[in-house]
Parts: sequence; structure tokens; C-alpha cells
Amino acid sequence: MKANTVAFVTSLSMAWILISLPGIDSQTVVEINSTECGDGSYVTSWVGWTTWSGFGACSERCQGDVGERSRERSRTCPVTVEDCDAEHVEVQYYTCSGEDPPVNGGYGEWSIWRYSGSCSVYCGGRGLRHQERQRDCDTPEPSCGGTECAGQDRQLREVQCNRGGCGGLCQSRPRRTVLTFPRLNGFYYVCLRGKIVVNACPETFTRRSFRAVGYFNFWKIRRLCSI
Repeated sequence: MKANTVAFVTSLSMAWILISLPGIDSQTVVEINSTECGDGSYVTSWVGWTTWSGFGACSERCQGDVGERSRERSRTCPVTVEDCDAEHVEVQYYTCSGEDPPVNGGYGEWSIWRYSGSCSVYCGGRGLRHQERQRDCDTPEPSCGGTECAGQDRQLREVQCNRGGCGGLCQSRPRRTVLTFPRLNGFYYVCLRGKIVVNACPETFTRRSFRAVGYFNFWKIRRLCSI
């Protein structure tokens, strides 16, 4: 396969680029094929070309993708101008195709279960709390057109929490009583059948919304949620 050649020419502390592509420039040919170099006051011969370097990796790694790879050689001029050696660098580019096949993604291990949110009851048992765990599609990551991982990458479950008794907090209280203690910003507590249930504070307050809890409980909730 024919190579495209790019010649980088440094002379007299000035860098300029000569490019040889199909339809090669005659000036480029002269520079690459020249036998003499110098700064005008002194002319000498170029040092011979170095051997070609090895080819670098293809710029594309996946099968079916066309890229390029290159090799280069150089030669120098013995004349030194302002401590900078004049130099020719010839680079040849060749087309190439990637070699890596498609790789389908695979899941790694699940993370440990982590709690999400708070328990639904303060005490009294039968409370529920959410847990979740995740896994990443990185064993391996999909590449070169391979498929993404199939299946869940996140799981949720509910576990029991705060199963201990409430002591005297709910003794001798009506069936549904809003407690003024304990306090927690954004929540209020209701004594219900011997356990304390945790409820989130509402965004708005209307008497109709709290008709089921009773008049006195409504004002307790409003006061607790305004703290």
C-alpha cells in the first residue's frame, strides 16, 4: 500500500511544513531528495537518513474501523544555527483497521445493602425501612459495538426496624394520639395501637386534611411541623 509522506523541515530556526500527498508537490521532492544543506554562508552534506522507526499502533482499535498508523525517519545537517540543528523528519502514514472484536458488557458484584430513608415507626415494632444496592456494568465495560448489560442494576427491599417496645410513651393513650415528643424536623409521631408511627409533615395544612386525626391532633401537628 502506498504511503502518504509528510516532511517536517527545520532550517535557520524557522519551522515550515512540506506535505506530500497524492499529487506530490515538486518542492517537497526537492527538499526530501536534496543532498546539500546549510545556512547560506556554509553548505555541507546532510547526514544520512536514520532507519525507519517501527510502526505505531493503529489509531482505531475496533474491528471494521479504518484508521492510520505511521513510521518516521530523520536526518540532520551538521551546520548549527543558534544552537538548533537543521533537521528533516519524514513521516509515512498507512491505512489500517482495528483488531479488537466487540465486547459485551458484564455486571460486577453487587454493592452491600445500604439504608435509604428512616424507619416508618419510632418504636413498637413492625417498622419498615428501605435498603438498596447497586452494581455497575464494568466487568467488562461494553466496547467496539458490544451490547450493554441486561437486567437490573439497582435493587430495593424493605427490612424491619425499631422492633423494641415504646415503654410508657403510648400507655393509657387514645387509639390515635399525636405526640409532642420526640421531635424530628420534617416529621411528627402518632401513637397507634401501642407503637409510634412516623409521618412526614404535609406541605400545606387544611382542617379537612386532618379531620381523621381530630381537632386537637390537627393543631399539634401544625405546631410540630412549623418548628
